[in-house]
Parts: sequence; structure tokens; C-alpha cells
Amino acid sequence: MKIFKNLLVIILITFTITSCNKNRVEVGDEHLGGIVIVVDDKGKNGVIAAKKDQMERSGVDDWRKAKDFCAAYDLGGPGWRLPTKEELIIMKDMRNIIGGFKNEVYWSGTLNEDGTRAFTQNFKPNQGFFIVSDWKNINTCFYCARAVKDF
Repeated sequence: MKIFKNLLVIILITFTITSCNKNRVEVGDEHLGGIVIVVDDKGKNGVIAAKKDQMERSGVDDWRKAKDFCAAYDLGGPGWRLPTKEELIIMKDMRNIIGGFKNEVYWSGTLNEDGTRAFTQNFKPNQGFFIVSDWKNINTCFYCARAVKDF
């Protein structure tokens, strides 16, 4: 009888662990229409990146339009935005997992103190993996944009 009780306890523990991990997401997983780039220790909350650009470098779109294009993206529901500068650096690090990035410069939603310049990340090859561009004028620079969303 004692062996049966021990076996039952082991089965219940295994079932509980399996059930708890069932909804857990990890960095690199597909989730809510994007790829997980940041996740908490419980695997429940984090940030996903869209699988495609919301704006390509066109010469007519500035930072404000990039921000609007990202906010209008709705795959997996509302709540998309430009990434912070920290999230954009993570996205460059994960560019092969997320996929679809161009060899261009991408906008972030992080502005300088007076709100006239935004942080950008250079995704061009041979630029160094974590080389970041200077703060760029939000009215006169034309770059790509890739949305992120909190979950």
C-alpha cells in the first residue's frame, strides 16, 4: 500500500509540473502573432516582436509615422508599439530567430530628453553586432520600423 501511495504522489507531482508548464512561453517561441524576445521567470509575461516590418525605409516616413504604423498593426490584437532602445538591441541579437529584417536602420520609441531625436539601431552587416546609431532627428530621417507588444 505504501508503494502505491508513493507512486500516486509521483504521478500527481508530474501531472502538476506538466500542467503548470503547459502555458509557459520561452524566448524564441511564437506567441500572439509574434516571436517572444523577453519573458519573465514564470513564462507568462514579456514582449513579442512582429515577424515582419511595419514600415520600410521609403524616404517619406519619419519617426511619427513609424510610431503610427506600429500602433496600427493588429495581428494578435491591439497594443503594438515601437520597441524601446533596449528591446531593439535584443531584436538585433535575435534577428535570425525573428526573421525578416532588412539591412537597414530601425527606429526605436526611445526619445532624447527634449523629444527631438530618437534612438536607432543599425541592422546593416559588418557594423558590429551591438553598434547603435546616434540619436536621429525624428522629422528628417527615414528608417524601417518593427513593432513589439507586451503580453
